[in-house]
Parts: sequence; C-alpha cells; structure tokens
Amino acid sequence: MTDLVNNRLDNSAFLEYNTSMMIKIVEFIGVFCGILGSFLVARGALAIGFCLFFVSSLCLLFSACKQRNWNLILLQSAFLFSNMLGVSNYVFGI
Repeated sequence: MTDLVNNRLDNSAFLEYNTSMMIKIVEFIGVFCGILGSFLVARGALAIGFCLFFVSSLCLLFSACKQRNWNLILLQSAFLFSNMLGVSNYVFGI
C-alpha cells in the first residue's frame, strides 16, 4: 500500500515538474516572438511582425492563465485584442 502512495506522489511531482517546464517553454516562445516581432515591425516587415506579436500574446496569456496571474491575464488579453486588430488591419485593410 505504501508503494502505491509513494508512486502516486512521485507521479504527482513528475507531472508538476513537466507542467512547470511546459509553462517556461511557452513563456520563452512568447518572449522570443515578442522581441523578434518588435524588431521586424521596426524594420518594416509588418505582416510577420504582427503575426509574431499575436503568437507572443497568445503564449504569454496561456502562461498567465496557468499561473493565475490576474494582472498579467488582463494585460495580455488587451495585447492579444490589439494584435488581432493589427493583423486584421494589415490583412483586410480595415
């Protein structure tokens, strides 16, 4: 019986580590896309830059939701909405 309990604890720690690692990877992708997107927009590559901003906001919003960081959720939601407007303006000329 104690082996079963210890195995569950080990699995729980393993899953918690994997979830934490997944969040860090998603955050890194979000940060990298945001930095690269800012340079591309500054250089005039608007289509790719806006798409990278969109990916960045999506990744960072996911990370904030997983961590239940309400202020960051609000900020990244606003950025995501802004990025959707930017992409739609660029693509559809709205």
